Amino acid sequence: MAKWLFRLRAIIGNDAAIAFGGTFGAFELNTMLPVIAYNLLLSIELLTSAAASSLNVVSWFGADVQNCESNVEKSLAMCTALAPVIGYDKAARIAKIAYESGEPSSGRRGGIWPGPGSAPTLLDSKPN
Repeated sequence: MAKWLFRLRAIIGNDAAIAFGGTFGAFELNTMLPVIAYNLLLSIELLTSAAASSLNVVSWFGADVQNCESNVEKSLAMCTALAPVIGYDKAARIAKIAYESGEPSSGRRGGIWPGPGSAPTLLDSKPN
């Protein structure tokens, strides 16, 4: 954690030095150009090493596929896929039934579908 804080503080300090060094320019002659270049290259190096070490941290994480699928199935936003097929009013009614009952599939049993067809398959969150 201390290594990250050091890098963050150094990058912020380099940014301030670059901004301040830019104020010394007159007629495209900037006496602080070496300081600006040094601080910019140092910041790039710090950000590159931070990005490389963060890839090691990110590789430890994994998605909980069952939890993600469950959250998608419970989401009322799934009803927006129905609007072009069955109309906004029916899709909104399905979302309302699902919200009031607490069951995401209650709209499927609500008798709102126009019949057997593509509407129930639009709510299938799993790819074919």
